[in-house]
Amino acid sequence: MRIGFAARQDSAIWRTLYNFQRDAATGIINKLETFNGCILADSVGLGKTFTALAVIKYYELRNRDVLVLCPKKLADNWLTYNRKLVTNTLAEDRFRYDVLCHTDLQRDSGSSFGTPLNQVNWGNYDLVVIDESHNFRNDDVYKDRETRYQRLMQRVIRAGVKTKVLMLSATPVNNRFSDLKNQLALAYEGETGTLDEKLKIGRSVNQVFRQAQRAFNEWSRRPPEERTPEAILGALDFDFFELLDSVTIARSRRHIETFPDDDLFQDIDDDDAAAGLIGGKVRIALADMDLTSWERDLRADLGVLDALHAEMARITPEHDAKLQDLRTLINSKLASPINPGNRKVLLFTAFADTADYLYANLAQPLRQAHGIHTGKVTGADGPKSTLARHYDFQSLLTLFAPRAKRKAEILPNEPAELDLLIATDCISEGQNLQDCDYLVNYDIHWNPVRIIQRFGRIDRIGSPNACIQLVNFWPAITLDEYINLKERVENRMVIVDAVGTGNDNPLTPAAENDIAYRKEQLRRLQDEVVEIEDLKTGVAITDLGLNDFRIDCLFTGQRTTALLDDIEGLDDFELINFLVVLESAPDTASRTA
Repeated sequence: MRIGFAARQDSAIWRTLYNFQRDAATGIINKLETFNGCILADSVGLGKTFTALAVIKYYELRNRDVLVLCPKKLADNWLTYNRKLVTNTLAEDRFRYDVLCHTDLQRDSGSSFGTPLNQVNWGNYDLVVIDESHNFRNDDVYKDRETRYQRLMQRVIRAGVKTKVLMLSATPVNNRFSDLKNQLALAYEGETGTLDEKLKIGRSVNQVFRQAQRAFNEWSRRPPEERTPEAILGALDFDFFELLDSVTIARSRRHIETFPDDDLFQDIDDDDAAAGLIGGKVRIALADMDLTSWERDLRADLGVLDALHAEMARITPEHDAKLQDLRTLINSKLASPINPGNRKVLLFTAFADTADYLYANLAQPLRQAHGIHTGKVTGADGPKSTLARHYDFQSLLTLFAPRAKRKAEILPNEPAELDLLIATDCISEGQNLQDCDYLVNYDIHWNPVRIIQRFGRIDRIGSPNACIQLVNFWPAITLDEYINLKERVENRMVIVDAVGTGNDNPLTPAAENDIAYRKEQLRRLQDEVVEIEDLKTGVAITDLGLNDFRIDCLFTGQRTTALLDDIEGLDDFELINFLVVLESAPDTASRTA
């Protein structure tokens, strides 16, 4: 039976939705009622949050309790609509769902958005909405700990009342089809038979996914020209698509444009959907747009971009003068270390793509020419190195800075080391890498603080190096005349330095940067004694009483008794030594005793 949303309730969220979102909300409710779970996998920007809010409202109108589990960085998106705030455009709906974070599942103490985690009744929710559900794609079991996935399954899904599960993710499959299977398992509590009975297919869910994975593996082994979307779709059988149709909803922008409803929908954020506006600082009403001219201009831009891409493709690494200069620089450093035996180089770039490019073109040639190993760390993907084994983020940094990172204690049985580390600003703060004596900025960040932070990885107390060196790759003169990067960064650095120590400017290390007021401040910190007259505070009423005097007298008496007990029984020589030590004590009461 098709269950309508009950638009008769005339909720604010329902009036806000486009027709394609209303269709999704109705479809989700049907799937939740039939299969107990659903994955909404619409493309980014199609308003999955608003669609989910419509589903939530449906169940709240039926007195169901709802929990939203989301990444911490997305919590504000959900909290906006269940709080009495002027920014809540759906305030009349009076949403009452709870919001907790994915990480809260693994916490047994503290609070989250005012909710004490040790008192949460996890098993009492009729509907759980999991935003970015692909974070629960892994059901691996560990002997020594309970995973987040296991806690979600045991504490929320299986415990207490029967729980329906709505999952939101534009990328429910990251690596393998098992990613999707593990998320769906939350809907049927890990018991495939529950879903098998309701599906109109002749095999079990596990069998369907195993066949799909085999088809994918075979497809991936084909020659590149045969690995087409049509080929993989042809290799997957009907049961797989029947399963997806039963428990998932996924539409792209192309789908929405191909099957339009009575709403005009283009590049719109959730928060702007109701207003029909697009843009950042400049807001544009969609109804005012000349779509024909817009399409013509976009096609013209695409032609320009294609031409630029073709020109860029002509520049191979062998023609990249900047890369060749970097190779020469590193080879020179390795051949003639500035500190005896130290071949370590820390190479910073602002972009993960650039880090990938440098790693691809430096790692193996340097290993063959100099016998060194190279590592790469970025915020975009996992760490990588030329070592035979895979290492996590911190382990890789430890292999680069074994002295500073105490490798002998952390990795006592690991003989390998890294001499070149390519990194983005994901390690520009909070890392001790002072084993290295040579840092290269392959590009200069607009914010001069980043340059200071980068250099601070090796310019640290405890460095074993007699000297350290910073090398900056500035833009070519003709380019810098256009973007004026060097002057802008140097000017900003002066401002940063003026409010800092006066010695934090790595761009002009030879200059005398000491600032007079900082010198005087340091002198006072070392020498001055604070006088009562220098304090700019008033006198508290507690300072006017005798309580402190009484406590001091009592304490002095206790100390005197204790000291008398201590000296009783000492011979003359021991007593003289005791009095000498006592005389040097700063405590007036002790000396008086």
